[in-house]
Amino acid sequence: MDNATTGFEVIPALGSVLSNAIAAPEGPGLSLFTDEGLAELATASDRLVSIAEAARAAVVRELEARQATEEVASCSVAEWLRREHGHTAQRARTVVKDSVRIGAFPELVNAHASGEVSTAQAVAIARTLEELPDDLAIAELEAATATMIGLAAEHDPSELARLGWRLLENVAPDRVEEILAEQLEREEKRAAARRGLKIFSDHQGSWILKGSFDAVEGEELAAILNAYAESAWKKAIDEPYPDSPKDRSRLLADALMQIVRAHQARADGPVHGGDRPRVTLILSLGALVTGLGEMVLAGGSSLTAAEARRLACDCDLIPAVLDGLGVPLDVGREKRLVTPEIRAALVLRDRGCAFPGCDRPPSVCEAHHIMPWWAGGPTSLDNLVLLCPHHHRRVEPGRGQAWDTDNPHRWAIRLGADRLPEVIPPTGWDPQRRPRRHTRYTLSRSTRSTPLRR
Repeated sequence: MDNATTGFEVIPALGSVLSNAIAAPEGPGLSLFTDEGLAELATASDRLVSIAEAARAAVVRELEARQATEEVASCSVAEWLRREHGHTAQRARTVVKDSVRIGAFPELVNAHASGEVSTAQAVAIARTLEELPDDLAIAELEAATATMIGLAAEHDPSELARLGWRLLENVAPDRVEEILAEQLEREEKRAAARRGLKIFSDHQGSWILKGSFDAVEGEELAAILNAYAESAWKKAIDEPYPDSPKDRSRLLADALMQIVRAHQARADGPVHGGDRPRVTLILSLGALVTGLGEMVLAGGSSLTAAEARRLACDCDLIPAVLDGLGVPLDVGREKRLVTPEIRAALVLRDRGCAFPGCDRPPSVCEAHHIMPWWAGGPTSLDNLVLLCPHHHRRVEPGRGQAWDTDNPHRWAIRLGADRLPEVIPPTGWDPQRRPRRHTRYTLSRSTRSTPLRR
């Protein structure tokens, strides 16, 4: 790791220059630099960021290899990063995944640590090297790594990602035809491994859809969405209106929602959690009538009065009387399975996974019995909490253990005195085991709400 050490040694020098330049708010600061000097400082700053990120990646790899955070704080490395460093859950997972990915190639680790390649370039190079045939000789793989590091001087991460298979001409010229013959099969396997779809809120009024499909599925999806979009595009050109779309991306989103709404109108969705898929809007009757007051979806997004009233035109009304803290009255039944009425009350109260920091919406959550059914626990609102599958497994007491055993090495969940969920961490996370709550429970809540369900 000599190269890495050399890279890390530049941190104090660069840090000193930057600190002197920006530390005094009333001094000349960066204005003393010429344009050329400022550009050089920007380059040095960026290199400093890459070196610092390389140091973090090395530590994260070691944490992951030892599973150290499981021992210290009873959580994954990603969860620990989110808690200790303020990352989003998605960003924390990316940091861990990319750190491990880069670590598979020692020369790339050195180039990253010295600032020769940025973190984004290192990730792109690692992904490219991962896609090379598994049976390449060590010398060939080392040559490929050196070639990609050299290309980083002139190519950004996106370009590096596209240069991958051109490496074959340099590192294995005698095997190009053989390797390319296997490429399609390898691509199919990679596509199957990457295949998936994610949908999540950005908590700024929008939802983001990200996914990966194999070649045939991608063609099918593109064909039907483009058919809808092209039809709408032609109409917009022939009969323009004030809000006509400027490009086809909006029309593709419209096309997908046309398909979803047609499916929803036929009520073809499978039952989940004792009820068919729904969108739940929570608001008071007064807010619906006057257009004033809190109007939120179960996932936490707020709506305008106009949008709430549009939804109210075609929905099922479920009146619910809530206590002063917004907790619905119990609608429990002495059954093992959660009924639609109980599910509705859980969504109204919890609005998603109750585990602190989790952003999973109600639609993917499961109803967890605080006192297990097998231990005599009732299926009632005061014995149930919405949890995503991951956190459900984390708090579920194991068979053979008394359900109410206060195990200091496990997470536990309960309802507080106000009947809202709270999580008790293990001693590794918090030696005092202070109860923690999801931040959504600190937001304003209507005291009397009528959830509108579509």
